Amino acid sequence: MDFTLNIYDRLLKTFLEHGYTFITFAEYMKLVSTNSLPDRFVILRHDVDNKPQNSAAFSELQASYGIAGTYYFRIVPSSFDEEKIQKIADRGHEIGYHYETMDSCAGRLDQAYQEFLDNLATFQKLVSVQSI
Repeated sequence: MDFTLNIYDRLLKTFLEHGYTFITFAEYMKLVSTNSLPDRFVILRHDVDNKPQNSAAFSELQASYGIAGTYYFRIVPSSFDEEKIQKIADRGHEIGYHYETMDSCAGRLDQAYQEFLDNLATFQKLVSVQSI
């Protein structure tokens, strides 16, 4: 599989050439609730598990076409990079929280819920989080 920026650029151009509308996940939720989805649309959803620098490059390419995507960051060192998150958000992309507190808290519900709230607050200090 080829996950280079060149192939991704070709993919974005193909969608644009065929009349697709790009929407974020938060936009999708608003549009579906009012039954006003475009006929042809794409949601670009990115899980940033590692290498936030790669996501920053993808977000820059998307922004060059006026396209907004949704980037879900974890709150672990390999993913949570405040500078990259802010750059991606500043380009008009949605930032989401990719949580895993049930795992990190070994299934202890009360502890997992509190960790979730604490982590979400950390994200919200940096950017507006509209989806998880």
